[in-house]
Amino acid sequence: MAIEHVKRKLSIRLIHMFYERLKETALKMNRTEQEVLVWAVASGIDEIDKIEEMETELSELINVREGLNLELEKIAIEYGKLSSRNAALRYEYFEIFSDNKTMSIKLTGAKALNRSFKNALKIRVDYNEQQEGTDRNMIEKYVLWNKDRG
Repeated sequence: MAIEHVKRKLSIRLIHMFYERLKETALKMNRTEQEVLVWAVASGIDEIDKIEEMETELSELINVREGLNLELEKIAIEYGKLSSRNAALRYEYFEIFSDNKTMSIKLTGAKALNRSFKNALKIRVDYNEQQEGTDRNMIEKYVLWNKDRG
């Protein structure tokens, strides 16, 4: 019984330490705790110290997402599905998927006010680990416009 009690207390302490480090990292990066946690879970990060090692890469991916906002508005206007007044895109959810060589950002949302059209956008960010510099990200865009006939 005493051993189980000690194990439980250690587990609670480790969780508390992980959460504190998560809060510190999010604050330093000017990101939400949820964004940092999504990255940590999707990347399989289970050690406290590894979060800080991923800060730069996470910041780059989040900046890619934020930088695409204007481009997405232009796409929406170009396809004529949303007027310029309604072209502000709303992301219903944001997920980062990761494997050895590929990271994908999946953004969905952007329903027109009349709800007759909806779009789904998948942005695949492929990178080559051996390539250096800021232009290492190659972005492929898939825009699907589905007409909703009610």
